[in-house]
Amino acid sequence: MEQSNERPRTNPQNRAYNKWIQEVADECVEKGVNLVALFKDPAEIPVTKESLHKGMTHRLIKLRYDKTSTADLTVKEMMQTVEDLRMIISQRSQGAVDLPFPSQTIKQLEEYDKNMQALKDF
Repeated sequence: MEQSNERPRTNPQNRAYNKWIQEVADECVEKGVNLVALFKDPAEIPVTKESLHKGMTHRLIKLRYDKTSTADLTVKEMMQTVEDLRMIISQRSQGAVDLPFPSQTIKQLEEYDKNMQALKDF
């Protein structure tokens, strides 16, 4: 394994995740996909960024890594979690919701962070 994948997930990666999970929630609402389909829960609950994050992401990372926060994930674990979520959401929405993770956004945010740090150090 590459050492860079074992470091804690990055702030740009986290911001990209939050952007993506909001886009997934919006797409679910637009396509009429509710939490009954995604969670197999008995009640019809609207899909929101928070319900996806708490209900799916936290459940998944607890089961897979025995961790309770995305802040505790490594870069590799975070990307695997996103891929797992994407697959689960796509399958359970019968393909109606399948959004790629904004990896380009991560690069842009990392560059922004570098530039902001350079300005602080100036």
